[in-house]
Amino acid sequence: MASIGVGDAFILHLPTDGSLHHGIAAPGHVLHHRCGSFHCADFVGASFGTLVKGVAPRKGDPPPLAHVLRVTPSLWTDTLPHRTQIIYHTDASLIVGLLELKPGSTVAEAGTGSGSLTHALAQAVRPNGKVFTNDFNKVRVAAAADEFRLHGLQAIVVGGWRDVCSPLPSGGEVLAEAAAGSDHEAPGLGLGVADASLDAVFLDVPSPWSAVGHVASALKSQGRFCSFSPCIEQTQRLCDAARASGQFQDLRTIEVLSREYHVTRQAPRGSHDGAATVGAKRARASTTTPPDDEAVPSGIRVESRPVGRGHTAFLTFCRRR
Repeated sequence: MASIGVGDAFILHLPTDGSLHHGIAAPGHVLHHRCGSFHCADFVGASFGTLVKGVAPRKGDPPPLAHVLRVTPSLWTDTLPHRTQIIYHTDASLIVGLLELKPGSTVAEAGTGSGSLTHALAQAVRPNGKVFTNDFNKVRVAAAADEFRLHGLQAIVVGGWRDVCSPLPSGGEVLAEAAAGSDHEAPGLGLGVADASLDAVFLDVPSPWSAVGHVASALKSQGRFCSFSPCIEQTQRLCDAARASGQFQDLRTIEVLSREYHVTRQAPRGSHDGAATVGAKRARASTTTPPDDEAVPSGIRVESRPVGRGHTAFLTFCRRR
């Protein structure tokens, strides 16, 4: 098992409350929690996955314990600093799957934001694929570039300060430098790649319909395209633009909604336990199965639980003709 080196990023998992925290194994970095503190330099030399000990908040209290874990896309999504609204696991997994990404694929992302999806894209195309991720906000580009280097993704992810919603000047685009922190006074235009060079494109921008021309130029024949929009009006305008361009086919929009189910066993009919009877009646009122006990001979009831996060966005997929 790999050991943690100086400057390595990690995720700390506290078994006491299940919380996750990200940190860097370097002198001066300290993670504070109500159960105590962890001096990150102490983790150097430890193996990922091991149980580490922190410093108790008061003398005489037991020291806090935590597992130090390697950074993965899913763990990073749960702990990253939010610079924008992020894309969570359910949407990210569908995006990666329907874009048909695999090791060696080349994909461009417009709207880096907090970098949540970028990590999932990099995980899907590594070790020899490429992710070109762009953002209109120069500060976000620089912050994301630091995180990509810290997580060892610099060979896979190329970040850039670019505007994909403005048209190219007449005569085509001269590719601007894609690396973050360039000296350009204005963002580059388009996706920053050669024509017909990408297997897939993902957009998370306010006006995706304005970027349809850039996407069509950059995609290979049969290349996959996905746009993430929180509002149906954005989705409608994107679909109109994609159809009008004549460059895309198999257009479809998906909304991912999750629902959790709780399976319980209710008291059998005729029970004299008043509390159990009341509980069974309440279960019947909220159950998704028929109320007839004979329909569920084992007494098992299936109840849907409310989900805190409902609608996230509309995901529109299509492919290049």
